[in-house]
Amino acid sequence: MPYIGRAPSSGIRSRFIYTATAAQTTFTGADGNGKTLGYTDGEYVDVYLNGVLLDPADYTATSKTSVVLDSGATVSDIVEIVVYDTFSVFNGTFTGDLTVDGDTLFVDASADAVGIGTTSPVRQFHVNAASGNNAYVHLTNATTGATTTDGFSVLVTNSNGEAILNQREAQPLSFRTQNTERMRILSGGGLTFNGDTADANALDDYEEGSWTPGIDGMTFTATDGVYTKIGKRVQCSGIISECTSGTASAVGARITGLPYTVADSLSGTSLEDGGVMHYWINLGVTVSLISIAPSGGTTECFMYRVAGSGGTDVTSVLRTDLDASDFACRIFFSYVST
Repeated sequence: MPYIGRAPSSGIRSRFIYTATAAQTTFTGADGNGKTLGYTDGEYVDVYLNGVLLDPADYTATSKTSVVLDSGATVSDIVEIVVYDTFSVFNGTFTGDLTVDGDTLFVDASADAVGIGTTSPVRQFHVNAASGNNAYVHLTNATTGATTTDGFSVLVTNSNGEAILNQREAQPLSFRTQNTERMRILSGGGLTFNGDTADANALDDYEEGSWTPGIDGMTFTATDGVYTKIGKRVQCSGIISECTSGTASAVGARITGLPYTVADSLSGTSLEDGGVMHYWINLGVTVSLISIAPSGGTTECFMYRVAGSGGTDVTSVLRTDLDASDFACRIFFSYVST
């Protein structure tokens, strides 16, 4: 690469220093340092005699290999010739390896591909990390800083090949189509959509799992339950079957074992959201409907019944109502968790 600066060992500015003999006029060939004089254009040659810059009228520089003084020098005079030669920037096709600070940059012009760490790039830009290293593309600017902990990285890990988009700043990561934001990962976690940036509106959780439903004061030989949690909304379903014993007391029965605590968000009542007991057998009382109401601040649900034959009053389902041999039911409800 051409270099413009002071006294480089190689580059466009070169110095040739000669010690004159008596009446010497022509200076050519190797100088006192063994450097052979040569130039492209005499217009870019300066000649000094004992440190004094000569006027171009006092010498001839046309041969490209010599400088001829109009007047002979005195013995031991110092003639310094400074050449500012021309240079050109590379303009053409480059194919092959280029080592930059110990790393290999490979350009395959025939495939319009650039490879870093590989001589066989398979895409227009291909980064291949050496054995034992992650493969990185790292982006920073004046706002982020330029260290390894700044900016944004795209990487493939060496340990298991996992691909990672890493926003290293305390800022969101946005995804756009048609130059419009469609999804955003907030800096504190959670997803928002279509330009919404509010933390309160972020989807910050999704999971599926199991829970063990029960009814307080009752013993069952078989229970099973599953749930789905999206954000704070929890949807539960379950089966309770084969009642073997119970506490025969006239108190309201409750479903227990909810996977998350019920939020106390509806004012004026401890009842939150709800669902139904959509199947039952061997119930000790005649009903047309059993509803389920999660209880705020607990992991339990109340149960309410409407009397059979079109009854209009809603009342609690009691333990005594359920204390029947082989009682079984299926339930479905949802609620907002804390």
